[in-house]
Amino acid sequence: IDPNGLMIYCAEYCFTPEEALAMEGENQFNKALLSEQLTQIKIHHVVSPYGEIDNGVLDYERGTNKVKFIRDPLGKVHILEHPKSDESGNAYRNLYVAGIDSIDIGMSETSINTDDPSQFCIVVKKRAFGMEPPTYVAFYKDRPNNINEAYKQALCLLQYYNCKAVLESTKVSLLTWIRSKGAASLYLMKRPRACLPDVDRGRSNLYGAQASPAVIQHGLDLIENYINDYSQEIWFIEMLEDFISYSYENKRKFDIVAACQMCELGDEELTGVTAKSTDIKVKKLPMLGYYTDEYGKKQYGVIPDRDIHETKWDDDDINTNNVYKGVRSSDPRDYRN
Repeated sequence: IDPNGLMIYCAEYCFTPEEALAMEGENQFNKALLSEQLTQIKIHHVVSPYGEIDNGVLDYERGTNKVKFIRDPLGKVHILEHPKSDESGNAYRNLYVAGIDSIDIGMSETSINTDDPSQFCIVVKKRAFGMEPPTYVAFYKDRPNNINEAYKQALCLLQYYNCKAVLESTKVSLLTWIRSKGAASLYLMKRPRACLPDVDRGRSNLYGAQASPAVIQHGLDLIENYINDYSQEIWFIEMLEDFISYSYENKRKFDIVAACQMCELGDEELTGVTAKSTDIKVKKLPMLGYYTDEYGKKQYGVIPDRDIHETKWDDDDINTNNVYKGVRSSDPRDYRN
């Protein structure tokens, strides 16, 4: 007797609840909370505080390195909230974090014998910001014919939200592609400390997290904690459905869950790091040297701001015979050389 075949048969022609749920596998997520949120969206048509979800694609503005969002009902980039910007118009640093479940080949290179191949997926999470709760604000999931299209959308999404992503370390094709663009250090996160043998010592120079059972389980635990606390903040139907039907035994089929695992590892790594403006305030260094003080004596040190002593001269203060008619002063700096 084939055990797997028997389990499938019992699940399809079940007589008991145990047989009906035999194929569900191990799922530690709170299905009651997830189902309640899914019902609110699909049955009661509750809309998120951020409004409707935007669908579209990301691309670069012609002749620039600036990313723009193009709305398209058939687009694979789904955005709940566009990035919060500072005074300079750039997204806040460290406000967003991303996770990537990558693939190495596109659909055109996939064997026709492959059953339900994995898809490329990237999710973006807005970390806690003031009174605003942490929320997944964007995701992209697709398996295009040319895998470079997926890589491009991922990099555009990271630039759009000005954030770094954690990816699985075995997916070297994406890492190689981003390195070729000179963007690895800008948009990819080094291995989180939770993935190191000794959490309290040192850091790794490697990119991405291992796909070991311990790391996978830790990522699932982080997702479970997020669902327990913030299930009402999940507004993507596809994400809710992935969480509800997740099975550890068939985990390769749940690309959104895998991407969320990486994202939660990145969020944990940023614990204690606050979001800040991208505006760089450059402190003006004082000028050092010799100068003449208000008593006419030569001094050395920080040269004082001379604007407060400078007299404003008008052309009318000097006649055609070059005879001074301006303000009289005992300050030698008020006289022209």
